[in-house]
This record gives sequence, C-alpha cells and structure tokens, in this order.
Amino acid sequence: MSATAQTSFFGLAELLLPALGSGRLVTERFCTPVRETAERDLMRSFKPTTYLTIEEIRQIASAKFEEATALPDGPQRQQLLKSAYSFRSLAEMKSWLSSDLQPPS
Repeated sequence: MSATAQTSFFGLAELLLPALGSGRLVTERFCTPVRETAERDLMRSFKPTTYLTIEEIRQIASAKFEEATALPDGPQRQQLLKSAYSFRSLAEMKSWLSSDLQPPS
C-alpha cells in the first residue's frame, strides 16, 4: 500500500471514528448519515399502488382485444391477446371475490 493510500485510508478512519462513537455513520464526501441517505433513496423509488375497479379492468381488456384485432398475425398481436385474456381473467376473479357467494357447507 502506498503512503498516499495509507494517508487517505487513515484520514477516512479518523473522520469516521467520532461519528461511530455517536452511533451515526457519515460519509466522507457529503457528511450525510448513511442511513438517512438510504431511506431517502428508498422513498424516491416508492410509487403508490393503483387499484382498478372491475369495470375499469374489463374496459382495458376490451380495448386490448380491439387493438389486437387491428394488428396482423404476429408476436405483437399474440402478446396483446395474452394481455387481454389476463385482464379478462383478472376481472372475473375480482368479481368472484367481491360477490356474496359462500362456499357450500
């Protein structure tokens, strides 16, 4: 290890040691607590969940079916049809779950 590398390493250690005693780890460059930086990055990537109604899901499925019929046979059409069938199945499952039907006893 060169003298410069040792100096920068020990300089970093001297910077971090006081912070470690306080229970807070700080970065050398920005002097921002590492934990707060990680939490801020996590909050940036968080997106709220969107819940669709059964009717909205059915509309999406029918739009995808219509769009697929306008396309010629090929992988793009197959992908749209697969997506449309998935949305239609999702709408059916959601309607079953929201119904008042009870299992047989």
